[in-house]
Amino acid sequence: MNIDELKQTALKDKIPIMSDEVIAFILSFLKNNSQIKEVLEIGSAYGYSALCFSEVKHIHIDTLEIDKKRYLKALGNIELMNKKDAIDIYFQDALSFKTHKIYDLIIVDGAKSQYQHFFEYYQDNTHRGSFFIFDNLNFHGMVKDPSLTHNRHTKGLIKRLQQFNNYLLNIKNYNVQIYKELGDGLAILERII
Repeated sequence: MNIDELKQTALKDKIPIMSDEVIAFILSFLKNNSQIKEVLEIGSAYGYSALCFSEVKHIHIDTLEIDKKRYLKALGNIELMNKKDAIDIYFQDALSFKTHKIYDLIIVDGAKSQYQHFFEYYQDNTHRGSFFIFDNLNFHGMVKDPSLTHNRHTKGLIKRLQQFNNYLLNIKNYNVQIYKELGDGLAILERII
């Protein structure tokens, strides 16, 4: 299996994966920031994005997945593509994962309603100059226009994302860049203190 076949499998199985545009943006970001060596990804799914990012030779990725079937699929894909040296995957809830490792970049693409909790939980695992990347801040346009859904659960998720978007505007000790038109909305936070 190659990366394109994995992408098609994930799409066929209706597994949410990062858009081509966001993958390309993060790959460029990684290549242009050689000080980024240790990366944590929250939300592995089938391992697609971690495998894409592993083409950048100077990084190592820890990735977390809470769903057992997705975890096993990702583990198999990492082994199949001979990336066990570049990627460590953990079957773990991101809000109970314990590590003393300090990360240069934390990519958050897990449960959207937990974005602020993820950010706060991993503060001690960053340093001045570390980055966070949050994907899907627009949630298919619903953050701006909640009338696009009538699902109660989705409305709750959208409300949490709206709150997180507002939180980003007032955050201390970070430079925040928001790219509303990139993919489904993306934010990069750089820790400055």
